[in-house]
Amino acid sequence: MHTSIQLLVPLIDRPALATDPRFNGQARPSRDDNATLVEIVDAEIAKYDYADITTRIESGGVRWEPVNTPTAIATDPQDLVTGRLIQVDDGQWHVSNPWALTDETGPVAQFTKPPPATGGDTVEILKTSALA
Repeated sequence: MHTSIQLLVPLIDRPALATDPRFNGQARPSRDDNATLVEIVDAEIAKYDYADITTRIESGGVRWEPVNTPTAIATDPQDLVTGRLIQVDDGQWHVSNPWALTDETGPVAQFTKPPPATGGDTVEILKTSALA
């Protein structure tokens, strides 16, 4: 059993999983056993609200990363302050370009137009490349 799982199972009130022979003692558990372990751990984690499971995992020293909902991403203060999310001309929010186009005074380019529909600018792009 991987060390992270050994650290996690007592935090979700399933310490016996750490010594369960299906998951422990083999050099490499079978795919079926791994799938079973994932199902068990998923079900146990689902019993806790986000704040509680976060506290439990962090207090136990288990490395983890959240999988955020779109709402959580759209309201994340860090993403808003850093400009990771931008509101474009049509009022919708989009993830900004990951490459910063800035100088010492701040952004030198900001994209404010919504992206075109799939294929919506194909003719224009082809014309600029002399292919149309």
